[in-house]
Amino acid sequence: MYLLLTFIILRAALAVAATCDSITISSEDDANTIQGCRTVTGDVVLSTDITDAISLEGVEEIAGNLKASGSPITSLSAPKLRSIGRDLALHGLAEATDISFPQLNEIGGVFDLDSLPSLTALNISVLTSVESFHLGSMANLTKMELQHLYNVTGANPTVNISSVGLESVSGFNETSRLKSFTLQNAPNLKLLPIRTAEIDTLFINGSGVLTVDFFVGNMGPKFIGVLNITGCANFFPFPDATTVNALNLYQNTFSDLELELLEVKDSIRIMDNPNLDHVLFPNSDLVRSVIYGPPTGSKAPQWKELVIAGNPKLDSDQLDFADTDWGFWYWGARNLSTLIMTGSSLHNKFFDPDDTTGQRLPETNHTYTTAEFRVSTDAIGFNCSFLDSLRSKGLFQGSYSCQGNTIPAGPVPGTAMSRVMSVGILLGSAFIAASFVAI
Repeated sequence: MYLLLTFIILRAALAVAATCDSITISSEDDANTIQGCRTVTGDVVLSTDITDAISLEGVEEIAGNLKASGSPITSLSAPKLRSIGRDLALHGLAEATDISFPQLNEIGGVFDLDSLPSLTALNISVLTSVESFHLGSMANLTKMELQHLYNVTGANPTVNISSVGLESVSGFNETSRLKSFTLQNAPNLKLLPIRTAEIDTLFINGSGVLTVDFFVGNMGPKFIGVLNITGCANFFPFPDATTVNALNLYQNTFSDLELELLEVKDSIRIMDNPNLDHVLFPNSDLVRSVIYGPPTGSKAPQWKELVIAGNPKLDSDQLDFADTDWGFWYWGARNLSTLIMTGSSLHNKFFDPDDTTGQRLPETNHTYTTAEFRVSTDAIGFNCSFLDSLRSKGLFQGSYSCQGNTIPAGPVPGTAMSRVMSVGILLGSAFIAASFVAI
């Protein structure tokens, strides 16, 4: 009983003595002074003078910021901390190997950890709400404990993860809407599930090994404003009725690209993908197209720009539209401002289908491009005459360029010289014969 009473008195004394407003921690003793504070009403700042492992043992709430910049601490923990009213900002902690906030549930401002090169473990397992989320320059961080980040709720809700060693990032992108989501330079990451319903800008650089999963347990994005995917090994198909304004796929290593369930509103750019050998293009009315023919009116493809360039294994025969045979003019170039196609495997029949393909010729009263039409290939035998004729009929407005590798008309090389030699031989023979007669 005496010991219990003594403990209560000591704790009360600590609470009275504790500084529970803003504090700058320069030593372990400074950290001990706020152990009696359940709530710190101001900021907690770690100075550049402190070199210890810091533990904020008794603190459950920080009303202001928790910040450190350039501090040489070796670790930071707050085992009972549940909320931070403003920002958690830790920058340039070169010696810190472990950061642990196992009870931290809510951050009123931004979660911002950057330039922690020695960090190997990060525990924010129950964090569910922040204004924005940033991890950067942590090459040794292979494990992050995070179960469900449901709410990224700021005026500019963003998730940015770059230059990290993480092997898994499950749990951090389950919020309903993001202004932007960026992941790049994460060479150990093999799988990225995307569950966010709406993302204005999604940028992913997969370091050559990443698979992006857009269809996780019947969940996935319904709207992406600008989707940039580069350096990815694969991605799983989109869920039904996903809308993308601009789709940019650059320098990926996957071979097959299935986009049939997408509704693309503005542009498709597929460039410099060295292994790509098949593309299945979007069709927002797949069943009707297969049964009744190509979609028209509001159901027709709405993208305004189509660029396919620098994909060395992609043959124009492998550009498909939802397994139908209606042809390029009814899906690929229906309502374009700009069409650019370059490559070594473009064929005449892709643009000028013959009777054996079952595809339809372009409509002569329809304008297919309004700003630019550019086709270039070094495929032997590709002939621009058909496209030139469409240009002359006004089907392509704005700038126009078609460069093929047509074998020039006329004699086979060497034929003219052969004829000259033959004539010379005949004349020589006649001259010799005449000479004999004269003799």
